[in-house]
Amino acid sequence: MTVKTSTTMMLVHSQCSRQLLCQKGTVRMATDIIVKHRVTDFDSFKPGFEQLVRAFAGETGASGHHVHCDVEDRNNVVVMVRGVADAARARALFASSDFQQKMGAIGVCSAPDITFLDRVDEQTY
Repeated sequence: MTVKTSTTMMLVHSQCSRQLLCQKGTVRMATDIIVKHRVTDFDSFKPGFEQLVRAFAGETGASGHHVHCDVEDRNNVVVMVRGVADAARARALFASSDFQQKMGAIGVCSAPDITFLDRVDEQTY
């Protein structure tokens, strides 16, 4: 692990490529994005989603994602995109008509509910 310090911030790079940004006592691990939307058919949506999310990651520096379906209706989908390095670029992509058209083309049939979150703690059990 290498540590670089200054008077206001310390950037820590771990072997697993996780970055922690410590600023005035606040730990900010990463920006995650939660996207909730409905799709016409989950099984048809998933392959196109995989292509779109990888392109999104390439433009925003995201490190991974989780996909969740409602247990009673698989067409209600929640996606968490993890470790977004460029939240401003992510916001611009979500706002672009081109990206919205691509979401529609893969089967998203409702306006997405998008929430940007700063990850401040992560535990594995």
